[in-house]
Amino acid sequence: MQLSGLIQDSRAANKNYDYLWAQGRVNSGLSALHFIKISIMKYLFSLALVFSLASVSFAQNLKSAAPTVQAENTEAREATEALVQKYSLSARQAQTMYRIQERKLRNLAEIAEYETSNPELYRSKLSSVQQGTLASIRRLLDSDEQRRIYQQTQLEVRNKRNEKRKELMLEGADADAIDMALLLLYAE
Repeated sequence: MQLSGLIQDSRAANKNYDYLWAQGRVNSGLSALHFIKISIMKYLFSLALVFSLASVSFAQNLKSAAPTVQAENTEAREATEALVQKYSLSARQAQTMYRIQERKLRNLAEIAEYETSNPELYRSKLSSVQQGTLASIRRLLDSDEQRRIYQQTQLEVRNKRNEKRKELMLEGADADAIDMALLLLYAE
């Protein structure tokens, strides 16, 4: 609160004091300054009470979000371990891969609400998350062998997607169902 606000509050309190004194509701032993001090103390006490309640509420929200973060970390760790094995990543690369997997899981959690409410937006965002993750992994790989494994994996995914597209088209599936099925065929 600014000083001008306190001055205005003290003037209002002084007017209130004068009004109450004129009605005889104020003990004549209390001065206007004392009345102002009491008013300010009440205001500060109520402000502290509101702040403490807000901080308790915020802390409870953090505790309820903690299991989700723990589950994401476990999933990110497992995915990272599999990719470390697959690409023979160094310790530095493994740390970066872990951050990539955490970001992917965080992004997937953010878009999960759109899966049922707006499927078209969900497919678009899912595709963006997958492309971003693949680009990050591609930049991370620094040996020819790692890049060869990556390219081989992407070739296999493309082949699986082509087969799945043909299969779904023969079944007469609509374009949205085909797009979603193809997005679910994803590696990394």
